[in-house]
Amino acid sequence: VLRMVEHYTGKEPFRKGVSSYLNRFAFRNAAGEDFWREMTRVTGKPVDQILSSFVTQVGAPLVSVTSACQGGRTRLSLRQSRFVGAPGAPAPLPQAWTMPVCARPATGGASVCRVMSAATDTITLPGCGTPVLVNPDATGYFLTEYTPAHVRDLAGRHLPSLAEVDRLRLAGDAWWMARAGKYDIGTYLDVAGAMAGDTSEAVVDEIAGRLGYILNDIATPSDRARLSAWIRARFSQSLAAIGVTPKPGDSDELHSRRATLIGLVGITGGD
Repeated sequence: VLRMVEHYTGKEPFRKGVSSYLNRFAFRNAAGEDFWREMTRVTGKPVDQILSSFVTQVGAPLVSVTSACQGGRTRLSLRQSRFVGAPGAPAPLPQAWTMPVCARPATGGASVCRVMSAATDTITLPGCGTPVLVNPDATGYFLTEYTPAHVRDLAGRHLPSLAEVDRLRLAGDAWWMARAGKYDIGTYLDVAGAMAGDTSEAVVDEIAGRLGYILNDIATPSDRARLSAWIRARFSQSLAAIGVTPKPGDSDELHSRRATLIGLVGITGGD
């Protein structure tokens, strides 16, 4: 949450706010309210509303996103709610957090940000035709629910445009949407399969752990052989590209990614 606030205020205003708070309350008792009030005073931004909404409420926010082209501009409709990760669980009472939400075209460009505090809000970006990435650089403390078509588009032809942190966030959010019953498992497998050749150990490790869970705890006995074959077909090429045998000069990350792929193809994939 503090990282989100720092990104919203800017590093230097955030630093000044923290410094002012420490100086003002040196050798004195202070409460959380004192911190966020001082941050608000120094930065001139509603840090008090943001922090209090996270400190005084349980749970974590989910931002559901739909997009439409209107007059040559992309209009994002945002809806926030409390994330519930168990399918069939009772619906939580309505909750709303105050938080900065940013979005930009998947191919890059400037982000457009809003401080969202109501249950619904909108963000408008110039142009149409390119899927929008919400929460670029993963600085926001919330999960994002795209439509299945939108998340497949981001994970498909636009994946090379995304930074490592955005690919990791995309894979993570897709998993939690599937785990919560908001996506069918096929949508998650489409995202994971599209990332099979990812060069980031963090992304590959994220996917490998989820695929192992699907195989052992979700797939029916009759589906496990097909899922193992799908894993081999999707990920064996990535393993072949870097080789099973380490080479002189391989980086630590490459060693780690190789080990993850060996486990994924050899054990989860049953090769």
